[in-house]
Amino acid sequence: MRILYYLKKGIKYVINSDARFIHSISKGNYHTEMSDIEYLSKLWRGLNGYELNWNNPKNYTEKLQWLKVFDRRPEYAKMVDKAEAKKYVSNIIGEDYIIPSYGVWDRYDDICFDDLPQQFVLKTTHDSGGIFIIKNKKEINHKELKDRINTRLNDDYWLRSRETVYEKVPHRIIAEKLISAGTPVDYKVLCFNGKAEYIEFLQGRHTNNFTQDIYDTDWNLTSYSQKNEVTSGIPVTKPRNLEKMVRLSELLSKGIPELRVDWYEVEGKLYFGELTFYDSGGMLPYTPPEFERKLGNLIDLPCGGKNGMA
Repeated sequence: MRILYYLKKGIKYVINSDARFIHSISKGNYHTEMSDIEYLSKLWRGLNGYELNWNNPKNYTEKLQWLKVFDRRPEYAKMVDKAEAKKYVSNIIGEDYIIPSYGVWDRYDDICFDDLPQQFVLKTTHDSGGIFIIKNKKEINHKELKDRINTRLNDDYWLRSRETVYEKVPHRIIAEKLISAGTPVDYKVLCFNGKAEYIEFLQGRHTNNFTQDIYDTDWNLTSYSQKNEVTSGIPVTKPRNLEKMVRLSELLSKGIPELRVDWYEVEGKLYFGELTFYDSGGMLPYTPPEFERKLGNLIDLPCGGKNGMA
């Protein structure tokens, strides 16, 4: 069976140019000669199997691709920078919700680990997923950790994903407080021009038991899901800070066509996580299709979606 699997995969690679394109991206070829529209069109088609509608986007994830290319406000770079976002957010909602930071550095060798506590988290500031949880700094394998972090620092995430908000973000390392001994649950609030509509509830991240459920803002479990994500389908008690989470998310997303505001709730305290413009890069449509269209209808594209498109 394994031989058959690789045979089918090999055949697809040979005959499908989109499969070859995605494979080349995985190998670090980011096709810099391509325009953002051409690159995203091929990536979309390879992942989803159909053409991306640029001229008249209707669905949520299609509109996210449009926003990548045509909605390029300078302040977006600060909003996604893991270090600068803390300043940006605290200026709007205050410092009570900000996870304390220990320092920001350009290189791994600049970090003075003697000045850090026994437990902390390291993050790369310019990408998505560059998180390194340190539960005991005495057990750090510095060669291994440095190699892993340098791989992240050397990665042009914006170029690989064409998430243009990351283009001007400097590649740095930030250390911050470890707020939970275990893996905290994530609350990701989907907002549209300052109005929160749905909350992605993530449990068991970075484990084999990962699930993602979608609730409305009154904490009613929906039957909606996202491509490739496993749902638990089991209602849980609403977070203690739900109303505050929704209200603050709406403050942070005011005047922005679409923004996801991420939170943690640990021992009853609410912590800001990050701001995300393109959920899963906008490459994982939601199901059923009616929900994709419903979310899409919540995004009012600047200039009616015609900006830059002849």
